Amino acid sequence: MTFDHDQPGETLRYPPRRTQSAQREATLLLAALSSCTDRHSATYVAGPITSGRRFLDWYQAQGASLTHDRQAYREAHLSAVIRPNILYGASVAATLRQRKERVVIEPFSLTVADWTQADYLHFWSEVIEQLVAEVYLLDGWSASVGSSYECLTALSIGMPVYCGGHCITPRDAMVQIDRDRATLDAAGLETAFLARIAKELTDVAAK
Repeated sequence: MTFDHDQPGETLRYPPRRTQSAQREATLLLAALSSCTDRHSATYVAGPITSGRRFLDWYQAQGASLTHDRQAYREAHLSAVIRPNILYGASVAATLRQRKERVVIEPFSLTVADWTQADYLHFWSEVIEQLVAEVYLLDGWSASVGSSYECLTALSIGMPVYCGGHCITPRDAMVQIDRDRATLDAAGLETAFLARIAKELTDVAAK
C-alpha cells in the first residue's frame, strides 16, 4: 500500500529511499514472491490506493474542509477513497488472474506496519525490476505518486506498460501525468514528486 496523499502538504523526497528498518522485511517479501514466479515473468497491476481521481473528487467535495481535523480527515479518506480503490484494484487483479497464464501481482493487498510511503515505492519498484514482464495501469494512475513511479520504473527498463487496452510510451505517460498534476496543483496539493517523474519520463522518451 502506498500513502500518496495521506495528509495534504506532506512531501516525499525523490528518489524514494527505503528506511533501514524496512530492509529485512522487504528482502523476505521479495524472496517469498520470487518463490512463486520466475524472473521477469509476472503481470503487475498498478493503480491508486490513497489517491487518484477518486481522491481528487473527494478532496474537492469534502476532504479540503477536513484538513484541520486530522482524525476526521483520515476516517473519511479511508471510507471514501482507500477502501473503494483497494476493492477495485483487487477485483481487476482477480479478473486478470482468470484470463492470463502469468502470475498477477498487485499492491492493494499488502500492508506492512510502520512502512513509509518511500518503503512501499522502493519495494514495488524492486518487484517490477526483478519479477515483472508487463504492467497494467488502472484508471487514475497518473494522479497517484505510487502508480506513476511504478510506471516510470517499468518504462525506464523498456517493459511494456498498458493503459486502457493500449501499450503506452514514455511520452504518453509524461503527458498524462502533467495533465493530472495541473489539476492537483489547482486544488492546492503537493505535486513536486510527480513533476520529477514527468521529467524522468521526458528523459526516457529522448533516449
